[in-house]
Amino acid sequence: MNPIPPTVGILYPGEMGAALGEIFSARGLRVVTTLAGRGERTAARCHALALETLPSLAAVKAVADVVLSVVSPAAATTVAEAYVQADAKAPENVLYVDLNSVAPETLSEIQRTLTRHKVDLVDATIHGLASQLESRGTLYLSGPRADQVVSLFHGALRVQHLGDSLGAASHLKMMLGGMSKGLVALFLELAIAARKTDAYEHFASELLHYYPGIMGAVERLVPTYPMHATRRGVELREIGRTMRAHETNPIMIGAAEKVIVELGDMDLNAKCTPGQRWSVADVIEQTYASHMADEHQGTYSTLPDLEAGGPLLS
Repeated sequence: MNPIPPTVGILYPGEMGAALGEIFSARGLRVVTTLAGRGERTAARCHALALETLPSLAAVKAVADVVLSVVSPAAATTVAEAYVQADAKAPENVLYVDLNSVAPETLSEIQRTLTRHKVDLVDATIHGLASQLESRGTLYLSGPRADQVVSLFHGALRVQHLGDSLGAASHLKMMLGGMSKGLVALFLELAIAARKTDAYEHFASELLHYYPGIMGAVERLVPTYPMHATRRGVELREIGRTMRAHETNPIMIGAAEKVIVELGDMDLNAKCTPGQRWSVADVIEQTYASHMADEHQGTYSTLPDLEAGGPLLS
């Protein structure tokens, strides 16, 4: 007799959560979520993918055998606490999978919350864009019950099982995420400097000539930042926390955080038409325009340059 497939709960169906829900639905699994407290964009994703929406978090807790937490790093501990406090009894042997870009120290806080309520945790994280999940994404897993999550994703995307130690997946994600976000921050800082002297096109062309691999990554990553810069600034803070916990001074990561947070503060997505597809050149032009406006008005970001005290992108 074949075992009954698990019901998967997703908290919550943002861009990545919706992509995961689509994968599980295509595999014939029951996927449930809730729109309680969610915004219009999340609701639209749910309806577009025909995900089963339940009236409350408690309703999700009552039926989901595997719960995936897919939220901003800043909300990860809050979501775990809300889950265990929800007024419902979870299925026997429920598994809570934290898929957020959090430091191992944050994961330990989540583990303590779940352990008090006898809920098992799997440390999981995804490296890659939601839009390219199946073709380019990798799922990293660690923890005593991580093998059960491997079987859920088998054949859907690349999976790396990093052993039974909780925190191993989060630590690796922090290092990989620091590399990609640091690259974007460095590129943006240099690109704005080039744009201010009308040298951006030559700069981009020569980068492509000498470093085609790097520019391939830039072309994939930078257009996603108008939507996600604020969250990625928080992720960089988590990376710094990870490094400090291992007695490593996050000098470059700290500077990258300042650049990306400043980009998030510009709210570029609000300055474009709905549904606009960003290019690298679009991001550079809008960032440049924001800084020129700041200079004209005599206003600057309060984020200090490491030496001079000015905004990092100007």
